[in-house]
Amino acid sequence: MVGSSFSPPFAAIFSSPFMSPIAVHLRLPLDLERMIFEVAVEDRDSDMTALAIMLVAQRCRAWIEPLLYRTLVIDQGSWGLRLLLRTLEANPLHYARHIKCIRIEHYFARNEKSVGQLLSLCPQAVHLVDLSYGPTPIRHLALERICASRDTLLGCEPQAGSLSRLTHLHLLDPPHYWTRIPYTDLPSLTHLALQNYRADIRLANVPRIQEILQRCSRLERLVVVIPISRQQDHNARQILDLVDDGRLRILASNMSQSYKIWIECGERQLSFIPAGDEDEPRKIVQVETPLQFCPVSLRDMTTAFRKREDEKKNARIGMGGVEPVRV
Repeated sequence: MVGSSFSPPFAAIFSSPFMSPIAVHLRLPLDLERMIFEVAVEDRDSDMTALAIMLVAQRCRAWIEPLLYRTLVIDQGSWGLRLLLRTLEANPLHYARHIKCIRIEHYFARNEKSVGQLLSLCPQAVHLVDLSYGPTPIRHLALERICASRDTLLGCEPQAGSLSRLTHLHLLDPPHYWTRIPYTDLPSLTHLALQNYRADIRLANVPRIQEILQRCSRLERLVVVIPISRQQDHNARQILDLVDDGRLRILASNMSQSYKIWIECGERQLSFIPAGDEDEPRKIVQVETPLQFCPVSLRDMTTAFRKREDEKKNARIGMGGVEPVRV
C-alpha cells in the first residue's frame, strides 16, 4: 500500500527478512500518488472504488472525496439540499470545482431559490439535465450540454455569451416550439435532439426540420426522438426521404426516460447516437433500454461497502486470520 503505515498482521508480513526495509518506507511524490488514486477511481468509474480509496489515508480522502460530487441530482425530496449547500459554501474551491453534471428532477418548485444558490456554486459544471420545465438560472454557467425545455434556455443571456460553448442540446418541448429557439445565439451547436411525443412525425413538421438544418450550418447531427411503436418505420422513412439530409436521424426510445439517451453520470458519452450508425445514413435507431443515469445514494454505497468488508473479514477467518497480500 503506497505511503501508508501497517498494523498487524501486515506488520509481521513486512518485517520478514525477505522484505527489503527500503520497500517498507518507499514513498512516491504526492503528486504522482494522487494521480494514481484519481486514475484508479476514473478507470473503475465506480463510487464504491472511491469510498474504498478514501479509507486508505486522510490525504486520500482529501483527494478522492470531491470526486463523489461530480454528479448532483436535485429533486423535490432532497432533504439534504440545505446540508449540501452548507458544505459547498464552507469550502467552494474544494468541492464545487469538481461538479460537472447536474440533474434537476421533475416537479421541482419553480423559482426555488436553493437551485439558483446551488448552480452559482458550480462554476465548473458543463452538463445540465433540467426536467423541471421552469426558468432555471443558468446565465452564470458555461454549459456544453443541456437537456431542458425552452424556458431554461430563455432564462440565460445569449448576448453575454453564456451559451457560446453549448455543443449538445436536447429540447424537451413539443414540435411547435422547435423553431422558436434562438439558434443564432448557439454558435458552437453541433448536436441537436428534438422531442416528438407522437409515434408518427406529422408532415407539417418537415418544414420545421428543414428550417433548423438550414439555420444551423455547423450542425453535425439532428435527432428526432419518437416513442417506440410498431407503426413507426414507414412514417419515419417517409420523413427521412422528404427532408433528404444526411444529418437527420430518427430515434425510437422509451419516452419516459428519453433524456437518458443523451447524458450519463460519466463524461464519456460523446453524442446522442449509439455507436455504429455512421455506416447507414438513413438508419432508424431503436433503443429499448436507454443509457442509465441513476446515481447511487451515499447510504446505499456505504451499506454495500460494509457488506463487502464483512465478506472479506469472513474470508480471512477461514484462512486462519491471514489475508493474502496483492502487489
